[in-house]
Order: sequence, then structure tokens, then C-alpha cells
Amino acid sequence: MQSNSKGIKTKAPVHIPTGASFKKNITITRKKTIMTTIVDSAAIEAAQTFAELGKPFLTAVEELAQSQSTGMIYQVCGPISTGGKGSIADNLAIFQRAINAIDSMGFSVINQMPYEDAMQRIKVNIEKNPDSDYHDSLLEDFYLPVFTSGYVKVLIFLPGWRQSTGSKWEYLQAKRFGIQTLEFKENWEELLANATKIQDVAFEILPESCTAWEYDNAVQSARSIFMKKLHDYGGLEATAHLREPSLLDQIYIKLARLATLQDKEIRGEMQKIQDSKQSEFQGVINYCIIALMRRGLGATLLQKSHEEITKLYDEKVEEIKSLMLAKNSDYGEAWREMVQMSYVDLSLVKIARVKSIMALKEKTKASEGIDANYHDIVNYCIFALIMIMEGKHIG
Repeated sequence: MQSNSKGIKTKAPVHIPTGASFKKNITITRKKTIMTTIVDSAAIEAAQTFAELGKPFLTAVEELAQSQSTGMIYQVCGPISTGGKGSIADNLAIFQRAINAIDSMGFSVINQMPYEDAMQRIKVNIEKNPDSDYHDSLLEDFYLPVFTSGYVKVLIFLPGWRQSTGSKWEYLQAKRFGIQTLEFKENWEELLANATKIQDVAFEILPESCTAWEYDNAVQSARSIFMKKLHDYGGLEATAHLREPSLLDQIYIKLARLATLQDKEIRGEMQKIQDSKQSEFQGVINYCIIALMRRGLGATLLQKSHEEITKLYDEKVEEIKSLMLAKNSDYGEAWREMVQMSYVDLSLVKIARVKSIMALKEKTKASEGIDANYHDIVNYCIFALIMIMEGKHIG
């Protein structure tokens, strides 16, 4: 099997939907064409940015889609620069074997390998600027246009993909754009010789298998803001003037604004200040964690160094995540079926409960304590962020 000048396999595809069987050594009776009428390797060599490199890549994908009748294109995803076998060379070797395997099954598959040298060259140039992030540029400028094009219908992930930042991003794009996701089994190469159906070598990725790292991604988005403000404000001294009821009101204000924005959406009205709902959920998470730290340490929290505060933040997150994992096991990921306004409404209920418990000076008879309510609010907001990242809810 050969690649054309743009690195795209030209064997005629025979698509078999997941769950159906396919035959090995399928005979193809189709006129083979090597496509040379569009940008070829010269454009790859001339590219100076990922956006420029992405143009011949997208053109080649379009050409592949137009060359076969099923409209089904597969793409391999997995560790390259992070995770996997620990080296780019070893990861690329596995990548190429996976592409060849999918092609041998009769599926139309994208071959990204001819673009790798250019990627590394562009990466070196971008890293010369300390303010630039080559990773974001690679994902957004090179890969995202292919996902938004609608040509790629199935992503097949290599084992170990959850340790790869780029692969996790690709999974989230698949969720956003309705692309099917499969994962090769650990011993997929051994299974290929006797494979009679796609399930012999791969399985469907279930959402619950991704919850833990999606949770961490959502937390990181809030934590990043917390750390920047910790730097800008010189610590948590700015919150020292907020007594606990006032801190609770800050959380309420953000949740109330979220509820208002959701109501405006229902009525078809535009919001006047264009802050995202995502940023409000992140703010609620951070205020809740500050409240939990304050409750545990009181005024001594203000004497902590940035490093100590960061450690406390992470400890609270781990405590809250443990609660989520335990409840998630019992409730079976029911939160994935909820609408976004439910996360907000339930959080507002928790705020009301905290106010009631405070009024009782925390002398309750059956209710969970204040900390438990803060934990639940954080988890509701993290669920909301996950659903926004997956494109299921508007952010």
C-alpha cells in the first residue's frame, strides 16, 4: 500500500459499521488514481506555521472524502510528544503500524505521518517565542479544521491515549462534533491476524471511562485562574474582608447570574456583558474552595505562602473528587443526562441550605454539614464545565 503526495492512503474503502463483521483481504475493483492536481509535498515543505501546514492536510482529506462513495474516513489518535512509549520515534512507529492496519481492513484512513517532520520544524520555531504555545496552535490550526469539516467519521485511539494531552483534546472534539470514538485493545497487533470483526481489535470508548481525566481538565481550567489571581492579588488577603456569609453571597451572585443568562437564552435575549458561563462556573468553584480553606484554617490561611495555598487547593480538590467518584459509582453518571440549568438550580438549593445551617449555628439534626454542600456545588460546576468542553452545553 502506498501513500499519495499528501500522505493519504488511496486504497478504495469498504466501510463496515461498528458491530458488523468484515472480511480480510477484500478485493477492490476501482480505478486507482494518484491525485496530483492539488497542493502536494511542496506546500508541506514551505509551511512556516501550523495554519499553513493545515491547508494541504485539509485539502488532502477533502480529496480522499470525494474519492470514495461511503463518505467514511478514519483517523488514528494517540500519544506522540507526550505519553505512550516515551519517545516521539517509538510513538510514531506505532502510529504508522496502526494506520497500516486500518488500511488493511479496507477502511479509508488519514495518514498524518508525512506531516510530522514539518510539525517538528514549526514547533522549534514557535518555541523560540516564550509567549507562544505550539501545542495549542497545532491542535487549533492543524487538526481542528479537519474535525469541523465533517469528513472524519471515526477516531480510533491507541492504548495509552489518556496520558496524551493532544489525544484528550481530540476526544473532546469528537464529542463536540459527533465523531464516533473507538479504542484499540492493548494487544491489538496480536489480534489482527485472526480478526473477523472490528470488535476483535477495538472497542467503543464509554463516557464513564473518561470522567476522571475530564474532571481533572475542568478543575485545571479553574485552578489556572485561581493561580493567576493569587499572583496578581498577592495572596488571599483580598478575601480577608469577606466574612463567611459575604463569601457565600459571592457564590450566590455568580450562580444567580448563570440562572439569568440561561433564562435569557430561553427567551432568545442577548446578554449585555459577554463573559462566558464557563468563567462563572470556574469562579464558583474557586470561591467554594476558598470558603472550604477558610473554614478549615480561619485567619491563619492569610499567613500561608503561595506554595502552601496551592497545596491546600489541590488537597481540597482531591477530597471533592473522591466524593464525586464514590457518588458516580452509585448514580451511574446520571449527571451526563442533566440539563445545564439543573446544575445551577441544584447549586442554588445548596446555597440556601448553607444559609439555613449558618442561621442554626450549624446545630443540625439530620442535614449534611456546610462543607458537604460546598463539595456538591463544586462538583455540579465541574460537571457543567465538562459538558461545555464536550460541546453538549453552551458555554
